[in-house]
Amino acid sequence: VQFRTKTVIPTLLRLADVDMHEAHQTMTIGVADTETARLLRVPMESPIAHVERFFKDRSGTLFYYAEVAYRGDWVRWEIDLKP
Repeated sequence: VQFRTKTVIPTLLRLADVDMHEAHQTMTIGVADTETARLLRVPMESPIAHVERFFKDRSGTLFYYAEVAYRGDWVRWEIDLKP
């Protein structure tokens, strides 16, 4: 239930037996197909963010994997760039 209502990384880190060694996330901007538009309640071909993320432990065992689609009007991506 926590993974549906709270952000994933802090929730995982609170679990005592989790040894997160590697975490990776890829975000791709695209458009909603018919099914995704219906599920996200947006018009077809609306901008969306596709996110794929995985976490592995020290031995390389995958213990979390997700593919998620977010509405474009809910996404904000901010990073600091250094020269």
